Amino acid sequence: MRKSIVFALMLTIAAQVAWAASAQDIHPAPAGAQPTVEGVIAKIDAIGEVTYPGSETAIDEAQSTYNALTEDEKALVINYGVLRTAQELYAVLEVIAKIDAIGEVTGESKALITAAREAYDALTAGQKTLVTNYAALFEAETAYADLSKSTFNFVSKDGSALISNQSKSVAYPTEVTNWQTVEKSLADSIIVIMAVE
Repeated sequence: MRKSIVFALMLTIAAQVAWAASAQDIHPAPAGAQPTVEGVIAKIDAIGEVTYPGSETAIDEAQSTYNALTEDEKALVINYGVLRTAQELYAVLEVIAKIDAIGEVTGESKALITAAREAYDALTAGQKTLVTNYAALFEAETAYADLSKSTFNFVSKDGSALISNQSKSVAYPTEVTNWQTVEKSLADSIIVIMAVE
């Protein structure tokens, strides 16, 4: 499904490039226009197929060159719509990649889930419809919330040991030498130990 959406957007970009080329033939730039307008048009045309992360440099260069033009020169950039479409598609592909990067949800997944959610929330409503793996983000958020609810802390009877599934470390005094494994946490495979009396 993602390939068909990307293909449809590529067709849209190709149509805009073709239209821009024909419009340029019909309405050539007025004499005396600075060559930077043609340079911007060429940079936009050079973006080609939008990929993540491959297209970032070409898109950024085209936008910064466009930004350097005067308002009158910007009006002469007949393929600016191609640049806007490329930027929108790139943002969608970036969100898809961030969601894919989450992978299996563990206690360490919070930063990846948060980054994916923030990137998704920054999209327009139309862009959100193109995020083909949104369900995976929702499932990751749900799994992480469930994992967080299963937090436990263990303190031995004498108060000398603290073990938590939120930490990979175990604190206990060195003078206690006879420890016994009593439980293994499913959340993070942390061994819960206690002093044998």
